[in-house]
Parts: sequence; structure tokens; C-alpha cells
Amino acid sequence: MKTPVKTNTSFISSKALKEIFDKQQDIVSFLLFSGQIECDLAFDDYNITVFTNRWANYEFWDCLIKDPYRIANLADGIHKQMDPHMVMLLQDSWVRMKDPFLRSALYFVLNRYSADGTVSHGSFNSNNYSSICSRSLINFYESNELDKFKIKYYKAEKYYDAFEHVKDSQVMLLPVGNIKISPLNKQVFVGHEMYDLDYGILKTVLRECGKKFVAVFKFNPKIIRDFSKYNISMIDNVGDFTIDAKSCNEIIVHNLELS
Repeated sequence: MKTPVKTNTSFISSKALKEIFDKQQDIVSFLLFSGQIECDLAFDDYNITVFTNRWANYEFWDCLIKDPYRIANLADGIHKQMDPHMVMLLQDSWVRMKDPFLRSALYFVLNRYSADGTVSHGSFNSNNYSSICSRSLINFYESNELDKFKIKYYKAEKYYDAFEHVKDSQVMLLPVGNIKISPLNKQVFVGHEMYDLDYGILKTVLRECGKKFVAVFKFNPKIIRDFSKYNISMIDNVGDFTIDAKSCNEIIVHNLELS
């Protein structure tokens, strides 16, 4: 599902996930950013609660649910006054603004300016923004039942710090997407909206946490090898299951019992 948040990772696994989950399961999702998978499940009446330890992401979605019109008006006004020097300053200072809706509007504008969907850093082009962007935000609100999108913030340094509080009856969902797999296994953690994704830690946490989980990765054969003891589904470019690695776009790894 397309959402107002721009990202360089477009998830296509929602259809397959709906065959893995059932609507009776209590799903707890982590790593909220674009909300593509989370919204698709929530708006189709799957029982999902979205958790994030990134306040910037929580606040934007919370304000979007409350009043997207205010965000859209503020975003259009900000864009009209913007110049490249201001963009660079705001990438560093936008979180210090006092009004949550102004912060959310800046989050939206900077996200749309960016080349790869970041907010607090990276290359940008103000030509990426137009009134169509703010209209798409309102259309998203008016076309979907956003009251179904349940979101909660938890104060923690790492996204996985809350895993221990997940009940045995719940299923964790992690839309990971692209992750750097190298000798260091480390992605650089930059920005208020970004998650500190260390593949080595994530792999260990999922193996040892003792919780039911479903994780979605962009294709990498190492993930298949590393999680060979778990259920693995390969997803092609149109969101269907495939057994052909050459046509695989995403990988779903989970430890749920198959019926």
C-alpha cells in the first residue's frame, strides 16, 4: 500500500502476509517508517498494533490521524518559503520546533524533498515537492479508516528493547526491508527517524527471544542460509509466492506453525 511517507524500500509482501497471518492473531509490529505493510494489514481488519521507539515517526503518524489538513496546509506554506540553505539547517533543527504539527509538516516536507526518503540527513531536491504531495496526504486520510491504525510509542534506545514485553500469544512483525550484510553487519544510524539496524544483532535477537515472529527482508541469499531452520517464503515482484530465487524480490522469515 502506498502511504504519504516516501521511502526507498517499497514492500510488496502484504498479499503473502495475509495468507500467513490470520485475523484472529494479535500482531505487534516494530520498525515503523513508511507504514506500507502495517497500513495494508490494519485497513484490511487484521489485528495489528504498531510500536515504535522513534518519537519522530510516532508523532508524524499520530498527527496525521488527528488532523492531516493542518499538516498539509503547514507543509505547503513551508515549501513556499524554503531555500536550499534552509533545508540543510532544518534537517538538523526541525525536531526542536515547539508545535507537534509544525514538526510533522517539516517531517513530511523534508521526507518528500529527500532523494531516498530520509528526513534528518541526505541529499535533497525541493522540486520533489508540489501541492500534489499535500493532496496525497489528505487523500490517504480520506480514503482509509485511519482509526484502525493503532500506534504506540515506547521509550527505548533500541527497537528490540520491547521484545521482552511481547506476550507469548502475540506475533511480532518486523518490516526490515533492505539491510546491510557485511563483515560489520552495520548500517550507519543517522537521524531521528532511522532505526539502528545491525543484521548480526537482529539475527541473534530473533533466534533467542523465544517469541513468534514474522520478518520481511529484501532478497539476499545469506538471509535464506542464516534462517534455514525457520519457515522461509520467497516473494516475486508482483507479491506472489515463488520458488525461483532469480525472481525473488522479498523474503518472509517466520516461526509460525503452518496449517
